[in-house]
Amino acid sequence: VFYINISEKIEKDNWKGNFKAKILDSNLKLNFNYIDNILFIKDSFFRSKNLSFKNKSLITLDPYFETEANFVIDDINIKLLKKLNFEKFLSFKNIIKKVNSKNKISFKSKKFSQTLINKLNLRIDLSYGRLNLNKLLSIEDSNFQCSGVINLLEEFPLFDFNCKISTLDKKKFLKIFNI
Repeated sequence: VFYINISEKIEKDNWKGNFKAKILDSNLKLNFNYIDNILFIKDSFFRSKNLSFKNKSLITLDPYFETEANFVIDDINIKLLKKLNFEKFLSFKNIIKKVNSKNKISFKSKKFSQTLINKLNLRIDLSYGRLNLNKLLSIEDSNFQCSGVINLLEEFPLFDFNCKISTLDKKKFLKIFNI
């Protein structure tokens, strides 16, 4: 079930409104502005039993598809990430080469949560099948800083990356991973 409320039509291709959807066990709410083939999404909120996040996006529909998004993850079930099928994703090469996107994803664990990750900042840029990734991850008093690039259009894509780990307490860091 979903509802679209267009609260204001300014001109022919200029609209304002909001969108609400309930699909299976998830809820999505957002406000939008559509101006000359550009969709501005603001105050977006998604919630399901495995994931909840806030989002602001800019989606350009013409002359080509391009997105810029900023996701703030409130809660995530890490087991959800294990279910992702990257091989299936890579089978859509015709679509991958047409999508240009710039995404920022951030997560900060709640004070008393049981998550291993304290803080995560990701920047994922996809352009013509080339994916650039920058990641800053904090676990306890340790920071992981990684960057990498991969061409998803190649028959056998290789991920070229560089990571740096800095920690204040080496023993505490190794204990986290049972080493």
